[in-house]
Amino acid sequence: MELIKTKNRLCSRISKQKNLLQFQHFTAQKQANPMHEGPKRKQAEQKLKELTTDYNKVIKIILQRS
Repeated sequence: MELIKTKNRLCSRISKQKNLLQFQHFTAQKQANPMHEGPKRKQAEQKLKELTTDYNKVIKIILQRS
């Protein structure tokens, strides 16, 4: 059960990071407003990469236990 909760949390955080990069908000907006190149964007991209890696690890564990 805990792994499923973790998977759902990671999925939510990944969506928020993608929205942050595309719209500069945690929630989707009507018009795209991509984040400009700079340290904030690099930090958001790095965080997205880390979250995706963690998500894939959790999925592997869930599949192994099934």
